Amino acid sequence: MNWILLNEHIVEALVSALTAGIAYLVSRARAQKTQHQKLLDIIAAVQSDMPEIRKSVEVLSAALEAQQERQRQLIRGRIDAIHKRFMSIGRIDRHSYDQLAELGESYKQLGGNGYVEKLISDLEALPIVENGYARKLVNELETLPIKE
Repeated sequence: MNWILLNEHIVEALVSALTAGIAYLVSRARAQKTQHQKLLDIIAAVQSDMPEIRKSVEVLSAALEAQQERQRQLIRGRIDAIHKRFMSIGRIDRHSYDQLAELGESYKQLGGNGYVEKLISDLEALPIVENGYARKLVNELETLPIKE
């Protein structure tokens, strides 16, 4: 008889443990379902905002492209002015030459074309003189009209 009572106690303990385990699993499943629903709600919110986000990205991309085009135009104009001035002098000073190299690199990084490369190669062929001498010539040339 002791074995029968012992078996009953073991069965009761196992039933209690299984019941507690099942209750825990059910509570975890409910929590996961709640978390899953929260994630689905977040995904739905993001998806509903996607058209607005895409539109914002397109507007920003267009503005960036326009800004880069303006920068290319400004750099091209500056290089063109340097080209006209120093080709008419027949030499270039070190400062202007270094500035030209930086402008050329910036122009290339912005997707510039071969027109500026031709101007730069013309200027690179000029003799480089000390800054003071070329500046004096530039100052004299500023008083003269530039032929276009």
